[in-house]
Amino acid sequence: MRRSAGGFSLIELLITLVILGILATLTAPSVRDMIFNNRITSSANDMLADVATARSEAARRSARIGICKNATGAGANTTCDHASAWSDGWIMFVDANANGWLDSGESVLRVRQSLPTGMVLTPSGVGDYVLAKPVGNVTPLGSWKLCDSRSGNYGRLVTLSATGRASVSTTNCP
Repeated sequence: MRRSAGGFSLIELLITLVILGILATLTAPSVRDMIFNNRITSSANDMLADVATARSEAARRSARIGICKNATGAGANTTCDHASAWSDGWIMFVDANANGWLDSGESVLRVRQSLPTGMVLTPSGVGDYVLAKPVGNVTPLGSWKLCDSRSGNYGRLVTLSATGRASVSTTNCP
């Protein structure tokens, strides 16, 4: 009695590889969208968390807490900058003189680096800084629209309410 050798033939291996290739092609777009959705949600949640932290720190310290646009280049992570975009990141700090800018002697509480490539954070009503006061409110009121390279209902809108709370909702991007 002879035993035949086990294993795959070349034809079976090629058919398996073709089927795997077809399945990979079908699932790649949904995986890409999932990654983009997670990136945009994470960035919106970072902004939401920082506004909430600024409010709680303002109440805890009985001091004003500012959030301003992070400078780029040599002043990055230590300077607020009018010319920078919110997409370049932001700095949370104790604003001792309530001018909305990080001055020497004021403590930095948190620094957020720039958003992932392709993401844009567009303010509406919010200027170069946000100020949380010890009583719980935040000024100025407004929102940030967070979009990536996709168009449609994939964006996030972080809105500051009159009570100082921030909320996130979905929004259309161009």
